[in-house]
Amino acid sequence: MGTGRNPISDCDSLLHDAIDTTSVATIGAGRDMRLTLISQLFATTQFGLSIRLRSSEEIGIFYKEVLDFLMRMDVIERLIYPLPGMHSYHSPLRA
Repeated sequence: MGTGRNPISDCDSLLHDAIDTTSVATIGAGRDMRLTLISQLFATTQFGLSIRLRSSEEIGIFYKEVLDFLMRMDVIERLIYPLPGMHSYHSPLRA
């Protein structure tokens, strides 16, 4: 990650298949959803680390890429953020 090389596996196409699964009642379905979210987090992080401002003339392209990265991270945050009714000790993201 962060090396500028293309990742060995690209899991972007699998994201919708895993998240469309409405039931995580089985251990396998829950595991698949967690693995998909982690791989999506890694892919999005790799995308963010690859953003470069090459020249001042490309500031518009750079800005759009940064916005795209932030929107992707926002989607991931919404998927992993705990439900509003959960108590703080249930949250893996507590401060």
